[in-house]
Amino acid sequence: MKSEDPIYVLENSIPIDTQYYLEQQLSKPLLRIFEPILGESKAESVLLKGDHTRCKRVGGLMAFATKRSACIGCRAVLKDNAAVCDFWKEEESELYQKEPGTAPYST
Repeated sequence: MKSEDPIYVLENSIPIDTQYYLEQQLSKPLLRIFEPILGESKAESVLLKGDHTRCKRVGGLMAFATKRSACIGCRAVLKDNAAVCDFWKEEESELYQKEPGTAPYST
């Protein structure tokens, strides 16, 4: 019931229920690992409670992503809002004339 398609989550800024995953998915394996080291009574209070388990709701995974432009010739990330990188600048008009989805130049 808690699972969702990652792409759908990104596109719709669905927040992740971190408390659910901590309690239902991570707590038992972590306790099995750390109980012999910390002791049975102390392991749960140290690992699963406290300031380090607080979370900030920021509106899904897209809060951490930034959108950047990519060169239409080589798909390199661009620093400005240009359509092509410096390497493809001279062939920019030819790139616009190519069919979408095809390689810029076939050798």
